[in-house]
Amino acid sequence: MPLSGLPSDYAAWRAATLARHTAVGTPDHAAWESCEVSDLALMRSCAQAVFRDVVRTTRLQLELTQWEDPVEGIGAVVHEAAVNPTHPVWESVGYLSAGDCLAVHPPHRHRASSRWDLPSVETETTTDLARVTQDLVVMLLWQRRQDATWPPCPEHPGRHPLRADQQPGSLTAGSSPAAAGPDTMSVWTCPTGSTTLVVGDL
Repeated sequence: MPLSGLPSDYAAWRAATLARHTAVGTPDHAAWESCEVSDLALMRSCAQAVFRDVVRTTRLQLELTQWEDPVEGIGAVVHEAAVNPTHPVWESVGYLSAGDCLAVHPPHRHRASSRWDLPSVETETTTDLARVTQDLVVMLLWQRRQDATWPPCPEHPGRHPLRADQQPGSLTAGSSPAAAGPDTMSVWTCPTGSTTLVVGDL
């Protein structure tokens, strides 16, 4: 979704985030904290990069739906676009039944550890969503009797999938803004080799 299609509060936050990547000196944390971005707006923005990877490498269409359950620690669920989510689970074990969806923690759980560094929260949220989405995609591909090593490792085809992780880095041309925080970025990495791809760039 283009920046103009996001809520004005998110647009302000994104503008501040991009400014930090090009600014020299101490970041203005107060400016970011004044942008009251909802958890749902943040998760939907971060999910765009992850879901773009899914669409480019599979035929699956996924969605993120709000699911507020503070008791269970759920902020949203990830599911197939054609599925009406009714039963959130933390991991897919065996076949997914009708209504099954993967639960996602709300992003505010990261904020204390990130010292309200909102771009870092964005990177952590993108990484969380990538891990949840990978779990769902692997199960859906397996149920369809397709190669379930997703996302495929270009360095070791068919042997293992890439893993969602964070690594030092910054926003670069062509990378998804949601995937990069001030000092880290959300990436797909090979667990045994050197392949590293920014989430959203598969």
